[in-house]
Amino acid sequence: MKAVAVLALCAFARLASPALAESAAFADLALEPRPGARLPLAMQLIDEAGDAVSLGHFFDRKPVVLVLDYLRCRTICGVLLGKLADAAAGRDYTVLAISIDPRDTPADAAAAKSKYVTRDGARLNQANWHFLTGPEPAVRPIADAVGFRYRYESASDQYIHSAGIVIATSDGTVGGYLTELDVTSIGLADAVGAVRSGRTSGTLGRLLLLCFGEGTQPGRYTAAIEAALVCLNLAAMLAAFGLFAWVRRRHHD
Repeated sequence: MKAVAVLALCAFARLASPALAESAAFADLALEPRPGARLPLAMQLIDEAGDAVSLGHFFDRKPVVLVLDYLRCRTICGVLLGKLADAAAGRDYTVLAISIDPRDTPADAAAAKSKYVTRDGARLNQANWHFLTGPEPAVRPIADAVGFRYRYESASDQYIHSAGIVIATSDGTVGGYLTELDVTSIGLADAVGAVRSGRTSGTLGRLLLLCFGEGTQPGRYTAAIEAALVCLNLAAMLAAFGLFAWVRRRHHD
């Protein structure tokens, strides 16, 4: 069994070292969950109709599902919004999609709303979905409040940013997070239910899942996370094999 543990650690070291070196450049963009933090409800944003509206306008009697993205994104943002639309079908959720890109306009927001609430199979109440834009001084404090990090890269004309869904209470308190890209109806319902009942949901540790593409490569888990997943699977297989060999040896002794 000691040999199995050593092999697993060696495999992890070989795979994780270059990955960790790559991810170091993006460490400041890790999602930092902040359950209990208060959202800046006074911030003024622009809705799909071009009207000024405060963030607090959308908080009344039920939890709010909040996504920070940008509408020109070519990687994870669209995937996450599509999965969220599918997961929210038939549910009475208030959903806010706030753009981090000040170039996004109300017309862009209206087009995005139409795209996602009318997608095939979606049964969404359009009155519950809101795509909001605004200048950075209004959006950045919202992102900071939920631990969402982002920065603009001029070379690729992209925003590199953390990814995840925030569930906030009806009074504007951060209650939980969904960090899986494959959002499911059950997972979303559980997260909203937990926040509604006063429980924290989702991850509490920093997560380096970035929305960023190189060329046409889709948004991805950073290499560090991919390496960690590979290593965990490898370690589990090695441990299972070692346990089987140990039991078999004990049986023959």
